[in-house]
Amino acid sequence: MKVLTRSGELELPASIASFFQASVEYDEELLAGCFAEEAILQDEGMEYRGPAEISRHIIKANRDAAVTKELIDFKEKEGVPVATAMLSGDFEGSPLPLDFHFILSGDKIRSLDITLSEPEL
Repeated sequence: MKVLTRSGELELPASIASFFQASVEYDEELLAGCFAEEAILQDEGMEYRGPAEISRHIIKANRDAAVTKELIDFKEKEGVPVATAMLSGDFEGSPLPLDFHFILSGDKIRSLDITLSEPEL
């Protein structure tokens, strides 16, 4: 699925494109539908399990901090799809570049690890 960014189009798997759309629209149902039943999210040193818990955490965190996301890159790193987005909002260090490391299972996200983006050498 093609996603428009400031620097052009990025080709993303449908579940990842839906993840970003749902998280900025605060659509808990669409967001939960992106994840496999056994999905795990690692975010800010915490672990969340299952579509409902993951979706609730992401929506709450985004709402509480009035987060906006700008997708800036998508590529595979060591065989893992990684999307980089610039997050802005009411949180320390804003704006911050974050990497979203996805592991997919069919058309669902099985694992997501959100980390601070490291500059490439």
